[in-house]
Amino acid sequence: MYGDKISVIIPIYNMQEYLDKCISSVMRQTYDNLEIILVDKRIQVIHKENGGLVSARKEGIERATGEYVTFVDADDWIDENTYEKILDGTEEADVIAYGLIEEYGHKQISRRNDFLEGRYEERRLREEVIPKMLYRGNFFEFGMLPNLVCKLIKRSLLLSCYRKINNRVTMGEDAHFTYHVMFEAKSLYMKDICPYHYIQRTASMVRNE
Repeated sequence: MYGDKISVIIPIYNMQEYLDKCISSVMRQTYDNLEIILVDKRIQVIHKENGGLVSARKEGIERATGEYVTFVDADDWIDENTYEKILDGTEEADVIAYGLIEEYGHKQISRRNDFLEGRYEERRLREEVIPKMLYRGNFFEFGMLPNLVCKLIKRSLLLSCYRKINNRVTMGEDAHFTYHVMFEAKSLYMKDICPYHYIQRTASMVRNE
């Protein structure tokens, strides 16, 4: 699967002040078979009215042409070898899941999925992963990170289920998207890396995209 085209969707509503670092981090990728799709209500690749984060992601999915689709939030950034590291040695799967780093100014916290690295076929996915996705034994500890931004998802899978996602969801959008995808996936590859930098801003711990 190394060499597959990846479509990177970046919704950018009201995030212009953070865009330079975000887009530069994607454009500097060592993996070059990328398609970068910016979704904005006025400018860039896709012109549409602001219907919220879910609507923007759906619009990007409809325009994507890569074998895999992933998302980057406009105020975050990724390591320059992110997609090369994700695909290197990874077996083909409907979903490739990895970790992220929460950035709190001078403090960083790595968040990983609570599963061993490797491929999970449909039986293992249903028996081992899905029952523990939401809860792994302690309050507010996910077995699988709900963040959509730390997933590579086959475009064919997204196209089969994205219309079921409600545009009106404004809290927990990532979990809403992620768990719909996981219930339809036939295979999963867990990758024990954290190349995504998820910025936590002091002004608000809840994003308002």
